[in-house]
Amino acid sequence: MKKYGKYVFIVGVILVLLGVAIFIISDQNEKNMRDKENSEKIVAGFGNFSDAATVFSDKRVEVYDTMFQDVILEDYASLKESYDTLFNEYLKTLQDMDEAGKDLKELCPNHTYKDDDVVSKCSSYMTAYETSVNYFIKDMNLYNDQIELYNETATEPIELYQNNQYSDYIDFNGDGTYLGRD
Repeated sequence: MKKYGKYVFIVGVILVLLGVAIFIISDQNEKNMRDKENSEKIVAGFGNFSDAATVFSDKRVEVYDTMFQDVILEDYASLKESYDTLFNEYLKTLQDMDEAGKDLKELCPNHTYKDDDVVSKCSSYMTAYETSVNYFIKDMNLYNDQIELYNETATEPIELYQNNQYSDYIDFNGDGTYLGRD
């Protein structure tokens, strides 16, 4: 009877170990499938984000050429409406870029991937996103500084440009550096 009990115990331990092994393998397979799906989403989404980032960059050049080069402060009152319209278009390109990168925003930070291409795309996304948001805020502050300079001597001051979505510099990748701020 004692031998029979030993065999039952050994078989029980083997079954428990087998169950644990199956659970671990199943969990790892599920994680690998989830990582593969996320990697595919990142690769697919990066193209859209990259295109939107190019549009943002082009709009930034237009904003600089129009609003910050060879501008006479006395003209700000007459140009304020067109400048605000241009700056709203600039804001829209940032919002579009943000929307194009929403999957990347969810999947890249605080995740590690085995595929070097995915790691590169995530790194590029986080750097480009942080830099773009900080460029926009920096440009908005520059625009408002110009308005404040105008208002110092104006008989009728004009309102500062404001938006509620992007107002603080960000450190999206958590490296302690605010890319695009300086």
